[in-house]
Amino acid sequence: MSGGFFVEGDEVRPQQPRQQQQQQATRPGCTRCSSLTWNQEWLEAFGVRLCNQCKREEPLVSKTTAKQRYYVTDNDLRKLGSLRKANPHKKDWQQMHLYMQSQVEAVSHEKHGGAEGLEEHQQRLLDHKLQERIKKREGQKRKEEVEAEQRDRFKRRMEEEEARRVVAQQQALQQQIAAAVVEVEEI
Repeated sequence: MSGGFFVEGDEVRPQQPRQQQQQQATRPGCTRCSSLTWNQEWLEAFGVRLCNQCKREEPLVSKTTAKQRYYVTDNDLRKLGSLRKANPHKKDWQQMHLYMQSQVEAVSHEKHGGAEGLEEHQQRLLDHKLQERIKKREGQKRKEEVEAEQRDRFKRRMEEEEARRVVAQQQALQQQIAAAVVEVEEI
């Protein structure tokens, strides 16, 4: 908001005075197009009077999408109304919670301080995730180095044991040859 105006893209529109907003809230019918009809299900779920045409223009987001895209928590979403629909992927799973995207965006902007705050929060999360991956990779490298060192030590120990065994066999063979030579000399 700048100087009493809302700035959305290239469009600048004057802010509605509080009296006009209150009149729209008390006026019967759709809050967007002033149609005299509205959808009772949406009024009960979201607290918003929208006619069927305006309802189609308002996107709904699932609980999972809201949490992933707008970084809101379950507690933030509990404050909002939701529609419950059967899960289209698995019929025996719990019902989906659908929220009005505009209401989720408003809660997210309030929580994170607008679009810039949301972007900063996303960047912090990405930085944290990157640092965690770097730490994990360094840990894996250290583990691989330790395992390689252990394999090398084991290999050296096996080679040393093999060399000792060969030396012991050679010594035993030389003793047998020496004993055989002594017997031949005695005969």
